[in-house]
Amino acid sequence: MNFQKKTLTVFASLVILGTTFISGAVLLDLSGEKIGIANLIFNLPKRTINIINYQNSIHENLNQDLANVYSEINKLENSLLKTYEQGEASCSNKEDLNICISENRGKRILLQDKKYISNVLDLYDNTTLVIASNTTLIINSDLKWSNYCKICEFGDAAIIRVQGTNKNPISNVHIIINGKLTGTKKTKDNDQRYEGIAFKYVVDSTISGTGIITNIHGDGIDLDASSNILIKDLNIFENSGTGVHLGSPRPLDSNFNIYVRNINSANNGHYFEGAGFDNSWHNEFSLILIGNTADSNYINYDIQGFGVIMIDNISTGSTRKDNNLEGTSFNFNFKEN
Repeated sequence: MNFQKKTLTVFASLVILGTTFISGAVLLDLSGEKIGIANLIFNLPKRTINIINYQNSIHENLNQDLANVYSEINKLENSLLKTYEQGEASCSNKEDLNICISENRGKRILLQDKKYISNVLDLYDNTTLVIASNTTLIINSDLKWSNYCKICEFGDAAIIRVQGTNKNPISNVHIIINGKLTGTKKTKDNDQRYEGIAFKYVVDSTISGTGIITNIHGDGIDLDASSNILIKDLNIFENSGTGVHLGSPRPLDSNFNIYVRNINSANNGHYFEGAGFDNSWHNEFSLILIGNTADSNYINYDIQGFGVIMIDNISTGSTRKDNNLEGTSFNFNFKEN
Protein backbone atom coordinates (compact mmCIF):
# COMPACT_ATOMS: atom_id res chain seq x y z
CA MET A 1 0.00 0.00 0.00
CA ASN A 2 2.80 2.42 0.93
CA PHE A 3 4.63 1.50 -2.27
CA GLN A 4 1.53 2.25 -4.33
CA LYS A 5 1.05 5.56 -2.54
CA LYS A 6 4.66 6.57 -3.18
CA THR A 7 4.36 5.53 -6.83
CA LEU A 8 1.23 7.63 -7.26
CA THR A 9 2.97 10.59 -5.56
CA VAL A 10 5.95 10.36 -7.91
CA PHE A 11 3.71 10.02 -10.95
CA ALA A 12 1.53 12.97 -9.91
CA SER A 13 4.62 15.10 -9.27
CA LEU A 14 5.98 14.24 -12.70
CA VAL A 15 2.72 15.19 -14.38
CA ILE A 16 2.43 18.49 -12.50
CA LEU A 17 6.05 19.47 -13.02
CA GLY A 18 5.94 18.41 -16.66
CA THR A 19 2.85 20.51 -17.29
CA THR A 20 4.38 23.48 -15.47
CA PHE A 21 7.67 23.33 -17.33
CA ILE A 22 6.23 22.71 -20.78
CA SER A 23 3.49 25.33 -20.42
CA GLY A 24 5.93 27.90 -19.12
CA ALA A 25 8.41 27.08 -21.86
CA VAL A 26 5.77 27.38 -24.59
CA LEU A 27 4.56 30.71 -23.25
CA LEU A 28 8.08 32.08 -23.12
CA ASP A 29 8.86 30.68 -26.54
CA LEU A 30 5.79 32.38 -27.99
CA SER A 31 7.18 35.71 -26.75
CA GLY A 32 10.37 35.09 -28.71
CA GLU A 33 12.53 33.86 -25.80
CA LYS A 34 14.10 30.50 -26.74
CA ILE A 35 14.79 28.53 -23.60
CA GLY A 36 15.64 24.98 -24.66
CA ILE A 37 12.46 23.00 -24.03
CA ALA A 38 14.18 19.70 -24.82
CA ASN A 39 16.71 20.22 -22.02
CA LEU A 40 13.96 21.01 -19.53
CA ILE A 41 12.05 17.84 -20.44
CA PHE A 42 15.25 15.75 -20.38
CA ASN A 43 16.13 16.96 -16.86
CA LEU A 44 12.59 16.70 -15.48
CA PRO A 45 12.79 13.17 -13.99
CA LYS A 46 16.04 13.95 -12.17
CA ARG A 47 14.59 17.22 -10.87
CA THR A 48 11.47 15.46 -9.59
CA ILE A 49 13.44 12.72 -7.82
CA ASN A 50 15.69 15.31 -6.15
CA ILE A 51 12.66 17.24 -4.89
CA ILE A 52 10.92 14.13 -3.53
CA ASN A 53 14.11 12.93 -1.81
CA TYR A 54 14.56 16.39 -0.28
CA GLN A 55 10.97 16.43 1.00
CA ASN A 56 11.44 13.03 2.60
CA SER A 57 14.69 13.97 4.34
CA ILE A 58 14.23 17.64 5.19
CA HIS A 59 13.69 17.13 8.92
CA GLU A 60 16.62 14.73 9.18
CA ASN A 61 18.99 17.16 7.48
CA LEU A 62 17.61 20.45 8.81
CA ASN A 63 20.24 21.08 11.49
CA GLN A 64 23.05 20.46 9.03
CA ASP A 65 21.35 22.62 6.39
CA LEU A 66 21.02 25.53 8.81
CA ALA A 67 24.61 25.12 9.96
CA ASN A 68 25.70 25.28 6.32
CA VAL A 69 23.61 28.43 5.79
CA TYR A 70 25.29 30.34 8.61
CA SER A 71 28.70 29.02 7.66
CA GLU A 72 28.31 30.35 4.10
CA ILE A 73 27.00 33.68 5.38
CA ASN A 74 30.08 34.02 7.60
CA LYS A 75 32.33 33.39 4.60
CA LEU A 76 30.62 36.16 2.65
CA GLU A 77 30.78 38.49 5.67
CA ASN A 78 34.52 37.85 5.87
CA SER A 79 34.98 38.58 2.16
CA LEU A 80 33.15 41.87 2.70
CA LEU A 81 35.50 42.78 5.56
CA LYS A 82 38.49 42.04 3.36
CA THR A 83 37.48 44.84 0.99
CA TYR A 84 39.12 47.23 3.46
CA GLU A 85 42.44 45.65 2.45
CA GLN A 86 41.95 46.67 -1.19
CA GLY A 87 43.61 49.70 -2.67
CA GLU A 88 41.25 52.69 -2.67
CA ALA A 89 40.21 55.04 -5.45
CA SER A 90 37.66 57.86 -5.69
CA CYS A 91 35.52 58.84 -8.67
CA SER A 92 34.36 62.44 -9.06
CA ASN A 93 30.91 63.37 -10.34
CA LYS A 94 32.68 65.47 -12.98
CA GLU A 95 34.16 62.45 -14.78
CA ASP A 96 32.69 59.52 -16.70
CA LEU A 97 31.91 56.97 -14.00
CA ASN A 98 32.24 53.92 -16.23
CA ILE A 99 35.70 54.99 -17.33
CA CYS A 100 36.75 55.67 -13.74
CA ILE A 101 35.40 52.31 -12.56
CA SER A 102 37.05 50.45 -15.44
CA GLU A 103 40.41 52.09 -14.76
CA ASN A 104 40.17 51.16 -11.06
CA ARG A 105 38.82 47.64 -11.34
CA GLY A 106 40.06 45.43 -8.53
CA LYS A 107 39.97 48.34 -6.06
CA ARG A 108 37.60 49.72 -3.43
CA ILE A 109 36.00 52.61 -5.32
CA LEU A 110 34.40 55.45 -3.34
CA LEU A 111 31.61 57.72 -4.54
CA GLN A 112 31.61 60.64 -2.10
CA ASP A 113 30.29 63.67 -4.00
CA LYS A 114 26.72 64.76 -3.30
CA LYS A 115 25.15 63.55 -6.56
CA TYR A 116 26.16 61.26 -9.45
CA ILE A 117 24.32 60.45 -12.68
CA SER A 118 24.41 56.82 -13.84
CA ASN A 119 24.48 55.69 -17.46
CA VAL A 120 24.33 52.01 -16.44
CA LEU A 121 27.44 51.33 -14.36
CA ASP A 122 29.22 48.04 -15.01
CA LEU A 123 31.31 46.43 -12.28
CA TYR A 124 34.06 43.85 -12.66
CA ASP A 125 35.67 40.95 -10.78
CA ASN A 126 37.21 41.74 -7.37
CA THR A 127 35.80 45.28 -7.35
CA THR A 128 34.03 47.11 -4.52
CA LEU A 129 31.78 50.12 -5.02
CA VAL A 130 30.91 52.28 -2.00
CA ILE A 131 28.19 54.95 -2.09
CA ALA A 132 28.80 57.24 0.89
CA SER A 133 26.06 58.24 3.32
CA ASN A 134 25.70 61.76 1.89
CA THR A 135 25.73 60.58 -1.75
CA THR A 136 22.93 59.95 -4.25
CA LEU A 137 23.44 57.86 -7.38
CA ILE A 138 20.59 58.52 -9.81
CA ILE A 139 19.61 57.15 -13.23
CA ASN A 140 20.13 59.47 -16.20
CA SER A 141 16.58 60.45 -17.18
CA ASP A 142 17.72 61.61 -20.63
CA LEU A 143 19.62 58.46 -21.53
CA LYS A 144 18.68 57.10 -24.96
CA TRP A 145 18.89 53.34 -24.54
CA SER A 146 18.96 52.74 -28.29
CA ASN A 147 22.08 54.90 -28.67
CA TYR A 148 23.90 53.98 -25.49
CA CYS A 149 23.14 50.35 -24.80
CA LYS A 150 21.38 48.11 -27.31
CA ILE A 151 20.77 45.25 -24.87
CA CYS A 152 19.30 47.64 -22.29
CA GLU A 153 16.19 47.84 -24.44
CA PHE A 154 15.62 44.14 -23.80
CA GLY A 155 15.74 44.21 -20.02
CA ASP A 156 19.40 44.49 -19.03
CA ALA A 157 19.36 48.11 -17.93
CA ALA A 158 20.26 48.93 -14.34
CA ILE A 159 21.76 51.78 -12.38
CA ILE A 160 24.45 49.30 -11.30
CA ARG A 161 24.93 46.17 -13.40
CA VAL A 162 27.18 43.15 -12.84
CA GLN A 163 26.93 40.78 -15.77
CA GLY A 164 28.93 37.65 -16.42
CA THR A 165 28.14 34.57 -18.51
CA ASN A 166 27.37 30.95 -17.76
CA LYS A 167 30.96 29.95 -18.55
CA ASN A 168 32.60 33.08 -17.11
CA PRO A 169 30.67 34.43 -14.11
CA ILE A 170 31.75 37.61 -12.36
CA SER A 171 33.02 37.01 -8.81
CA ASN A 172 33.96 38.83 -5.62
CA VAL A 173 32.00 42.04 -6.27
CA HIS A 174 30.80 44.09 -3.31
CA ILE A 175 28.30 46.95 -3.49
CA ILE A 176 27.94 49.01 -0.31
CA ILE A 177 25.13 51.56 -0.33
CA ASN A 178 25.15 53.88 2.65
CA GLY A 179 23.54 56.72 0.68
CA LYS A 180 20.75 56.57 -1.89
CA LEU A 181 20.28 54.71 -5.18
CA THR A 182 17.30 56.20 -6.98
CA GLY A 183 15.36 56.49 -10.20
CA THR A 184 13.38 59.48 -11.42
CA LYS A 185 9.78 60.41 -12.07
CA LYS A 186 10.63 61.04 -15.73
CA THR A 187 11.76 57.47 -16.37
CA LYS A 188 8.55 56.18 -14.81
CA ASP A 189 6.38 58.59 -16.80
CA ASN A 190 8.14 57.46 -20.00
CA ASP A 191 7.97 53.79 -18.95
CA GLN A 192 11.75 53.34 -19.26
CA ARG A 193 12.31 50.09 -17.39
CA TYR A 194 15.49 49.22 -15.51
CA GLU A 195 16.62 47.73 -12.21
CA GLY A 196 18.37 49.35 -9.29
CA ILE A 197 21.05 46.64 -9.08
CA ALA A 198 21.16 43.71 -11.53
CA PHE A 199 23.29 40.59 -11.02
CA LYS A 200 23.45 38.07 -13.85
CA TYR A 201 25.86 35.13 -13.58
CA VAL A 202 27.56 36.52 -10.47
CA VAL A 203 29.10 34.43 -7.66
CA ASP A 204 30.59 34.98 -4.19
CA SER A 205 29.52 38.63 -3.89
CA THR A 206 27.56 40.96 -1.59
CA ILE A 207 25.13 43.88 -1.64
CA SER A 208 24.88 45.71 1.67
CA GLY A 209 24.80 49.01 3.51
CA THR A 210 22.52 51.20 5.61
CA GLY A 211 21.16 53.22 2.68
CA ILE A 212 18.10 53.24 0.42
CA ILE A 213 17.14 51.89 -3.00
CA THR A 214 14.05 53.76 -4.16
CA ASN A 215 11.91 55.01 -7.04
CA ILE A 216 13.30 52.45 -9.51
CA HIS A 217 11.06 51.72 -12.51
CA GLY A 218 11.73 48.01 -12.16
CA ASP A 219 13.08 45.83 -9.35
CA GLY A 220 15.18 47.26 -6.54
CA ILE A 221 17.56 44.28 -6.73
CA ASP A 222 17.32 41.66 -9.48
CA LEU A 223 19.31 38.41 -9.44
CA ASP A 224 19.57 35.99 -12.36
CA ALA A 225 21.56 32.74 -12.40
CA SER A 226 23.77 33.85 -9.51
CA SER A 227 25.06 31.96 -6.47
CA ASN A 228 26.54 32.57 -3.03
CA ILE A 229 25.27 36.13 -2.75
CA LEU A 230 24.67 37.98 0.53
CA ILE A 231 22.19 40.90 0.57
CA LYS A 232 21.75 42.65 3.90
CA ASP A 233 20.68 45.67 5.95
CA LEU A 234 19.26 47.85 3.16
CA ASN A 235 15.97 49.76 2.89
CA ILE A 236 14.20 49.10 -0.42
CA PHE A 237 11.22 51.44 -0.81
CA GLU A 238 8.63 52.46 -3.41
CA ASN A 239 9.97 50.76 -6.52
CA SER A 240 7.74 49.85 -9.48
CA GLY A 241 8.73 46.17 -9.37
CA THR A 242 9.80 43.77 -6.63
CA GLY A 243 12.10 44.80 -3.79
CA VAL A 244 14.38 41.74 -4.07
CA HIS A 245 13.61 39.59 -7.12
CA LEU A 246 15.05 36.19 -8.04
CA GLY A 247 14.46 35.68 -11.74
CA SER A 248 16.39 34.02 -14.55
CA PRO A 249 18.02 34.65 -17.91
CA ARG A 250 17.15 32.52 -20.92
CA PRO A 251 17.71 29.57 -20.99
CA LEU A 252 16.38 29.09 -17.48
CA ASP A 253 19.25 28.83 -14.97
CA SER A 254 18.38 28.82 -11.30
CA ASN A 255 19.88 31.07 -8.68
CA PHE A 256 21.51 29.22 -5.78
CA ASN A 257 22.30 30.16 -2.18
CA ILE A 258 21.06 33.76 -2.17
CA TYR A 259 21.14 34.93 1.45
CA VAL A 260 18.85 37.89 2.20
CA ARG A 261 18.84 39.18 5.77
CA ASN A 262 17.65 42.23 7.66
CA ILE A 263 16.17 43.93 4.58
CA ASN A 264 13.25 46.34 4.95
CA SER A 265 11.20 46.14 1.74
CA ALA A 266 8.19 48.47 1.69
CA ASN A 267 5.63 49.86 -0.78
CA ASN A 268 7.09 48.05 -3.78
CA GLY A 269 5.37 46.46 -6.75
CA HIS A 270 2.27 48.61 -7.04
CA TYR A 271 3.06 49.49 -10.68
CA PHE A 272 4.12 46.05 -11.98
CA GLU A 273 2.26 43.93 -9.39
CA GLY A 274 5.53 42.90 -7.77
CA ALA A 275 6.45 41.79 -4.26
CA GLY A 276 8.57 42.78 -1.32
CA PHE A 277 10.51 39.54 -1.84
CA ASP A 278 9.98 36.89 -4.50
CA ASN A 279 11.40 33.68 -5.88
CA SER A 280 10.37 32.79 -9.45
CA TRP A 281 8.99 29.34 -10.26
CA HIS A 282 12.12 27.87 -11.87
CA ASN A 283 14.45 28.62 -8.92
CA GLU A 284 15.35 25.67 -6.66
CA PHE A 285 17.23 25.77 -3.34
CA SER A 286 17.87 29.36 -4.28
CA LEU A 287 16.78 31.66 -1.47
CA ILE A 288 17.31 31.96 2.27
CA LEU A 289 15.36 34.79 3.93
CA ILE A 290 16.43 35.69 7.48
CA GLY A 291 15.04 38.50 9.65
CA ASN A 292 13.47 40.57 6.86
CA THR A 293 10.41 42.84 6.95
CA ALA A 294 7.96 43.26 4.08
CA ASP A 295 5.56 46.13 4.57
CA SER A 296 2.61 47.20 2.37
CA ASN A 297 3.95 45.87 -0.92
CA TYR A 298 1.56 44.78 -3.68
CA ILE A 299 2.25 41.31 -2.27
CA ASN A 300 4.72 41.01 0.56
CA TYR A 301 6.12 37.52 -0.15
CA ASP A 302 5.66 35.69 -3.46
CA ILE A 303 7.72 32.54 -2.92
CA GLN A 304 7.44 30.08 -5.80
CA GLY A 305 9.98 27.52 -6.98
CA PHE A 306 11.24 25.06 -4.37
CA GLY A 307 13.53 24.72 -1.36
CA VAL A 308 13.29 28.25 0.07
CA ILE A 309 14.22 28.64 3.75
CA MET A 310 12.55 31.39 5.81
CA ILE A 311 13.57 32.31 9.36
CA ASP A 312 12.20 35.16 11.53
CA ASN A 313 10.57 37.14 8.73
CA ILE A 314 7.72 39.65 9.12
CA SER A 315 4.81 40.52 6.84
CA THR A 316 2.94 43.66 7.80
CA GLY A 317 0.89 46.56 6.46
CA SER A 318 -1.77 46.69 3.76
CA THR A 319 -1.29 44.58 0.62
CA ARG A 320 -3.27 43.93 -2.57
CA LYS A 321 -2.60 40.18 -2.53
CA ASP A 322 -2.06 37.61 0.21
CA ASN A 323 1.36 36.02 0.68
CA ASN A 324 2.26 33.06 -1.50
CA LEU A 325 4.67 30.72 0.31
CA GLU A 326 4.24 27.60 -1.83
CA GLY A 327 7.97 27.34 -2.59
CA THR A 328 8.97 27.39 1.09
CA SER A 329 10.38 24.15 2.48
CA PHE A 330 11.09 25.48 5.99
CA ASN A 331 9.44 28.52 7.58
CA PHE A 332 10.28 29.30 11.22
CA ASN A 333 8.71 32.08 13.31
CA PHE A 334 6.96 33.84 10.40
CA LYS A 335 4.88 36.76 11.69
CA GLU A 336 1.95 38.22 9.79
CA ASN A 337 0.37 41.40 11.19
